[in-house]
Amino acid sequence: MAEIIDRISDLPAHIIYDILRMVGKYHNLREEARTCILSKRWSSIWRWRPDVIISKYNHKGLKNNLENFVKSVDDSLLPYAEHNLRIETLCLCGLAHPGLTSHIDRWLNLAIKHNVTSLNIYSNSMKNSKYYSIPDALHAAKMLTELSLRRCSLEIDDSTNKLQQLINTCHLIRNLSIDDCQGIHNLCVAGLVNLEKLELLDCEGLKKMEIQAPNLRVFAFKGAPLSMYQKTREVQPLPCTINILDGYKTLQILKLEAATMTDKEFEYKLSKFSALEVLELTRCYEIKKIKIVSHKLKRFTLWYWRNLEQVDLLTPNLREFDFKSGKMCMPFSTMVTSNLKQTNIFFYKRGS
Repeated sequence: MAEIIDRISDLPAHIIYDILRMVGKYHNLREEARTCILSKRWSSIWRWRPDVIISKYNHKGLKNNLENFVKSVDDSLLPYAEHNLRIETLCLCGLAHPGLTSHIDRWLNLAIKHNVTSLNIYSNSMKNSKYYSIPDALHAAKMLTELSLRRCSLEIDDSTNKLQQLINTCHLIRNLSIDDCQGIHNLCVAGLVNLEKLELLDCEGLKKMEIQAPNLRVFAFKGAPLSMYQKTREVQPLPCTINILDGYKTLQILKLEAATMTDKEFEYKLSKFSALEVLELTRCYEIKKIKIVSHKLKRFTLWYWRNLEQVDLLTPNLREFDFKSGKMCMPFSTMVTSNLKQTNIFFYKRGS
């Protein structure tokens, strides 16, 4: 009888892990775990994988029993501490229970000691839930290349914030996403020569930002609504000054929502981005006249406009154009779009 050769178990550990990670990415964590029945070696590699996900969605114990949930997470992290296993990615999602704060701090400290490179902290989607206060220990995460924070508190005082301190100390960051976070009033993004993607979304209180990132490829900004106007029919954005001082030849994707730029400010900034291929403008009510002259622009989106008076498009290589408005008109004076392949136009009823 021929000897059975277990070639699946003989695969290198990094290839096994990549296979499991792809299963989890395109299916879910449950399918990723089920795949481990292929061999005991696959199972051990999955249990000690460098991507650590701690989420209320994957741990039913958080809803039923906080103590059991914490013990379950501690048990799963114990091998990393005992065997000094690497933690490349740490994802903390939906952990808004008031009794979890000190435990989240512990888990975060463990990942930092193991040189975590990708960190995702998503406090909770519930608007009335408490924001998670980022601990000072995060400044020691010198190896971070990806950082995503949502519904976190970053406040120190009026002169600085914890995000600013992170930027000043963690110089390897490549992707930075800040969504619905508190405590940021002024922000200077400088010294991050590897930064390629920057997202600042719904950060109420942010008044001014300066960006100096020579390799920036993607910038997305969404202004936070001014709370005093919350009850009006159309929410007003909180004024925020945006100064992009670098990345003129590298920025390819620019997304602005509820930005308070004027016509001249927008035209001046746009003229500097010679490599821009994708431009999305949403609810930028201060802009009334738009003029775009570009041979590189391939996709242009205009959504939810109320004061738009005139648009001039001199974009011969534009491939896709999306327009959504509450007014039954299209204020286009000039359209040079000889290579346009797809157009999506939608008029909605005001107030809907």
